[in-house]
Amino acid sequence: MSELAGKIDIWQAWGDFVDDVGDRKGGWDWYATLTFRDPPVEEILRGWTKVGMGFSKRACDGFLRLLGDMKGMNTHHWFRAREYQRDRGVPHYHLLIGGVGGLRRKEAWRWWFDRFGFARILPYEEKRGARFYLCKYVTIF
Repeated sequence: MSELAGKIDIWQAWGDFVDDVGDRKGGWDWYATLTFRDPPVEEILRGWTKVGMGFSKRACDGFLRLLGDMKGMNTHHWFRAREYQRDRGVPHYHLLIGGVGGLRRKEAWRWWFDRFGFARILPYEEKRGARFYLCKYVTIF
């Protein structure tokens, strides 16, 4: 078996696991990516040059908390994978989110955009393979 085939097998197993967990909780509603913008010039002048891992986790946690607040209860479920964007030197998130089917994606998008950068929030489509894509970032090779 080639090295790539082995990686694909592991991603497949993780993807199946993530999908199974999502199904047990009621399914996935959204696929999202959360990207941080570069800091404004005034922040760079004060010494802040890049988003760090701790800041990125708190920002993503805040986004997930917002969804619970929008829902009126914290009954949503999620799976996230953090990717390190080597070309920019900053973290970036990929998420599957369930239990948010009645929420407006635009409100969540706007919250992220106003605070941190670009968000892409799409209805989850199992056939498009997002679960496997996320699992590339939970395995290290």
